Amino acid sequence: IFLLSISFSQAPCILGEVYVSEAANKGDPDDYIEVYNGGPFECNLGGFQLDDSEELEDFTFGNIILAPSDYWIGYENAEDSFTSGLGGDGDIVVFADADGNMLTVTLEESIEIADGIELSQSYESDGTGCYTLPTPGESNVDCYEFIIGCTDSDATNYDPDANADDGSCEYSTVSCLLGDVYVSEAANRGDPDDYIEVYNNGSEECTLAGFQLDDSEELEDFTFSNVILSAGDYWLGYEDSTDSFSSGLGGEGD
Repeated sequence: IFLLSISFSQAPCILGEVYVSEAANKGDPDDYIEVYNGGPFECNLGGFQLDDSEELEDFTFGNIILAPSDYWIGYENAEDSFTSGLGGDGDIVVFADADGNMLTVTLEESIEIADGIELSQSYESDGTGCYTLPTPGESNVDCYEFIIGCTDSDATNYDPDANADDGSCEYSTVSCLLGDVYVSEAANRGDPDDYIEVYNNGSEECTLAGFQLDDSEELEDFTFSNVILSAGDYWLGYEDSTDSFSSGLGGEGD
């Protein structure tokens, strides 16, 4: 009879002294989770687990040594890292020790600020957290201060101090009417990219500001800024291009 045992040379980490200190659920390019050793001693994460559910089926740490005040940073689908992506609408991260004790942090909806940066969310050892500028593998920064207002510089009520848009932007050009403007062409297996065409069949120039495109009724993909369409004119957007949609159109139908 052969008995196989796995042991780690370093003392195991203590849950609570090591904890999830930062996460991004709409990472650029990938989601990430950061684990911090807030304890006074070097320790081993071997046997600890990460998942976005309490089933803990996603990722188990191997022989990972963390010095005091050191970080482990894992990117989605990277080698020796987690694979279950974190939902952009909100999710949880469950961090458990080898005995199955769990600490859970809550990720709120991912937010992109005015300059295009996706905020991360940072946490204390007790799981309390807030939105922050992303600092994977480095000390967390202070909670992000939101200044609500119109962030579109083309709007008549643009607020240069605002860093989070509240949908209040107003424009000198009249807003387009749905039905006068409509999707007039699309390709769901484009060469090289999918595209969507929008046509203004109305009698006057109008702005598409605030209009949305998505391949679902959740409307989370793309929101138009102050795009002016003359009567009889087209807007053409290619997948993943600047100021365009990003959710690809399914080749088998969408």
